[in-house]
Amino acid sequence: MIIIDKALQLCRPKGGTGLVIPATLLNQADTRSVRRLLATQGVSNIVNLGSGVFGKGATNTTISIIVWRDHVPKSIFLNDLKDIEPNSRPHNINKGA
Repeated sequence: MIIIDKALQLCRPKGGTGLVIPATLLNQADTRSVRRLLATQGVSNIVNLGSGVFGKGATNTTISIIVWRDHVPKSIFLNDLKDIEPNSRPHNINKGA
């Protein structure tokens, strides 16, 4: 995914960015190079937003990630909001729902 690479290029050294991307990025064989890029640059947060994030007709599942340029965090914060109603998700992101 070119947008991830470009977002990291635009970051300052040790700067970060947040992106909403398709969840399939985490498990498709043809996106292995993107996962490798994210792992080497430094993912600090992955939140499964589930489906319906972009309206009732949108069935694709999405994730939110925060990735750092040239900085690998000591841990990764994971959260799964897929079973929470879309209108309630913003209130549960930092609660470890």
